[in-house]
Amino acid sequence: MLPRVPDEGRVKCEQPVSWVIPGGGIVVTLGEFQEDDAFAVVVSDLRHRGEISLATAEPLELPSVRIQLMLTGDQRAGRAAGTHVSLSIDARLAHVMPSRRGERER
Repeated sequence: MLPRVPDEGRVKCEQPVSWVIPGGGIVVTLGEFQEDDAFAVVVSDLRHRGEISLATAEPLELPSVRIQLMLTGDQRAGRAAGTHVSLSIDARLAHVMPSRRGERER
């Protein structure tokens, strides 16, 4: 399950949001969960762009959620579309922002 992040009271229930998380707040590992707060995702899309890889990950327990990641260094190793990995997010470093696009669609 995705971690709970404080929203400072500005996000309405079920409102689309964007999460901003610095690189040190995300750990991507192949195979079994290595952290208590890790959750399983499948890499649905992966594009290599020089020093970084742009990845789309879909949590297995929340198939409607899409997580866009910019991977660098060791986090790029062994990744390919269709790969199952564990993803751990340090909620203390996460910032949640209301999605303006979602507001216009309503």
